[in-house]
Amino acid sequence: MGGSISKKIEVSDERKLSSHHISSVQCLRVQNDLKGRSFEKKYSLISVIGEGSMGTIYRVRRRKSLCGQEYALKTLSKSVTCEVLIDEMKNEISLIKELDHPNIIRAYETFEGGKILGVITELCTGKDLHSRLPYQEKETARIVSKILSAVQYLHSKNIVHRDIKLENIMFESSRPNSDIKLIDFGLAKKILNKNQYLSDYAGTEYTMAPEVLTKAYTTKVDLWSVGVTAYTMMSGKIPSPKKFSKERLEHVFKGEKWDDISGSAKLFVFDLLNTNPVERPDAREALQNCWLEHCYPTRERTSVRTKSRVDECIFNQN
Repeated sequence: MGGSISKKIEVSDERKLSSHHISSVQCLRVQNDLKGRSFEKKYSLISVIGEGSMGTIYRVRRRKSLCGQEYALKTLSKSVTCEVLIDEMKNEISLIKELDHPNIIRAYETFEGGKILGVITELCTGKDLHSRLPYQEKETARIVSKILSAVQYLHSKNIVHRDIKLENIMFESSRPNSDIKLIDFGLAKKILNKNQYLSDYAGTEYTMAPEVLTKAYTTKVDLWSVGVTAYTMMSGKIPSPKKFSKERLEHVFKGEKWDDISGSAKLFVFDLLNTNPVERPDAREALQNCWLEHCYPTRERTSVRTKSRVDECIFNQN
């Protein structure tokens, strides 16, 4: 299984986002270790966002930025991480740096010192999807549409995420209508085409598609995970994987907790949780679902961006 900077820093710590003052000693330690890559010439450390057993997440400010643009610096301590995981995270960073979608976390540049591996990413000051459970149907549709847009983009690039879940979707800010970002590409994999079969065991149990256990699966596993995410957002509880047989799901939808959920919303979830991946919709088909169109019309959705001029200007500076 792959690693990721988010995982190694502990997702639970990252979700807290309870910034606290960074000491001058800690600041000097980070800057000195990353001095070989001129980190201190480009960024100033502001505060600690989250800490874990293998690394720390800092809020940083770009020095040559007219608007004082802030980012996140995620660091990994080499001394407590095996070489294999460090190599895997370097691959993950390389993958993310090539992606450009409004609902996928962006990684801009990396720094490596003798003791620390660091990556500069977008700064998300909101918490993850789990923090706001449960969701109203319309809000679920808005967020799920954005997740599906990100998944469609990934699949068009022949990348399968393999670990879509509440904890890996962050709110950009604390605003009620905040945009979301898909994070944590530690288990993501580049493939030849969307129909290529994969065989390695990867994912999180409660969002893992059943075909992963057969060691023969495609990009459709991501759609199953989106279905579990939508189910959890509206039900307010992380489900047992055993609930998703056709018969059990039909029984659950007849329960009192789902009385206020429309039939079209239930059908949307039901389609994504089809245990036959051939019959499961792909991301493009799911985005065209009538429930999503009714609750979050296409005209209101954010179009896929090209790289922003601000980012291009800032990160192309010598």
